[in-house]
Amino acid sequence: MKFEVYADRELLETILLESNKYENWNNILKHHSDVYVNISQDDYDNDIALADESILFQYLQDTGGKEPIPNEQFFEDFESDASIVESKPLSAYFLNRDDNEICTLKDKFGLLFQNEKIDDKILSNKFQKNCNKNEIFNNHGVFGWKAIIPAQILGYNSLIITDPHLFNNDRNVNGTITNFGVENIIKFLDAILPIQLGIDFHLLIVSSRQNAGFSEIKMQSIYNDLNVRITALRNYLINLELIITPNAIHRRSSFSNYHLINCDKGFKLFSIDDPSKVHDDNSFKYWNIFEINLSSHGDSQFKELNDEIPKIKNGIRSALNTIVGVKSNLEDKKCYGLPVDYSIQNRLINHFP
Repeated sequence: MKFEVYADRELLETILLESNKYENWNNILKHHSDVYVNISQDDYDNDIALADESILFQYLQDTGGKEPIPNEQFFEDFESDASIVESKPLSAYFLNRDDNEICTLKDKFGLLFQNEKIDDKILSNKFQKNCNKNEIFNNHGVFGWKAIIPAQILGYNSLIITDPHLFNNDRNVNGTITNFGVENIIKFLDAILPIQLGIDFHLLIVSSRQNAGFSEIKMQSIYNDLNVRITALRNYLINLELIITPNAIHRRSSFSNYHLINCDKGFKLFSIDDPSKVHDDNSFKYWNIFEINLSSHGDSQFKELNDEIPKIKNGIRSALNTIVGVKSNLEDKKCYGLPVDYSIQNRLINHFP
């Protein structure tokens, strides 16, 4: 699965010509992406025929024969109905539009749009924090998850969270049974969800049975609690799906359109007694999907996303096939927030076969 880049011809040629200035984007375009250009097939053929005089021909040479794809029709369709980008969660767009229109598109669709003001590092940032037990993260009243998650300059519209042990710790707090995982996920999401979005946000949480398993009453209660509290975090609609499956859920990670997060010991990072205090030794790592974009530096985070999401999807599919077969949730296989046909709605996981 390739990243998809849709570009007006002038902006694509600018990136290719100024390869030192836009080194990251050149690597992303040439080694990780299918590139769709706003140009007709005839104009493309005529341009390529110019050989060394053609910037697009030089791109073809640099990629070992991988051609940019002329797709004038997409840009015409986009003019008529911009919502066609909703079905492309792993994509970016370079368009000759003014700043206000670019901002409107980013805020509406939670996708990466840029004009001639090209940010070369926007998909190539990283941040990590070693979190020691009982360490306090409180930055002038900004505490816990909000104190360690880097500032969000990229919008996004889909998120998948996997943590096999997420819900297996309860605590009696002032007479109320409180779940470590629920409390941490709420605060994590409040720190990382986009502030604005003009479409539904898709959130999928995948965990697995631990210890004696979860009763149906307990898991339904956890889902209901999450759904109510997550809905209240933002003004846009958040579609929450929760799956319990014993298959292929090993990592404590989150995957979005443009970033990966890993917590070494899972997302139960902070105490429920004091949400600024680290519950246990842990590490927090945040990467944009092309923080590594040269093969000489190792695998890109985009490759990890490509490798892991199909495994997650297979684990979900296995659990749902069993649930559909017996027409009921089981101790180790459960689903919540799905329509009557048990189909997953999350657009990021559905992008993969």
